Amino acid sequence: MEIGSASGHRYHKFGTGKVDLVIEMGLGSALGEWWHVAEILSNKYTVLLYERLRSMTKPDLYDAAIEEYCLAHTERCVLPLRIKESFPQLPLVLVTHTSEYSIKEIMEFGRTTRVLAEKVEQIWQELMQKYLAFSKVSKLIRARDSGHYLHLSEPELINEALDWVSAQK
Repeated sequence: MEIGSASGHRYHKFGTGKVDLVIEMGLGSALGEWWHVAEILSNKYTVLLYERLRSMTKPDLYDAAIEEYCLAHTERCVLPLRIKESFPQLPLVLVTHTSEYSIKEIMEFGRTTRVLAEKVEQIWQELMQKYLAFSKVSKLIRARDSGHYLHLSEPELINEALDWVSAQK
């Protein structure tokens, strides 16, 4: 297992060889939440697990995606991607929470109104659609009854996502 930091991220690589799988956590997540998932997946894949070391309240999605791609590839491979609209057409799957569940969490833990919680959820879903547009080979998987910790409450969705990506090869 390799441990280090680069490009404003702290990362852990599970397995050896070329990275097959990058786990990009939500902004509020910590490595420890996904550690056991990465260990299990490393039996089949080389996994890159990372967390941002800085706040990204208003990220440029394309630049953020390129930063994340850099963690798993050489700079020579990434250089052409610095030109907008040239993101590689790789299988891209996003696994997201249940909207109503998330709205309830935002209201409870953020101590805010339903109107504001719904607005936050709307913004999140719009960001997911923008990420999906990076690749023509993309899919969104929604949890049935989970919030922020869907990898703990519905881990089968992670397997579903990986099976879908594998089937695209």
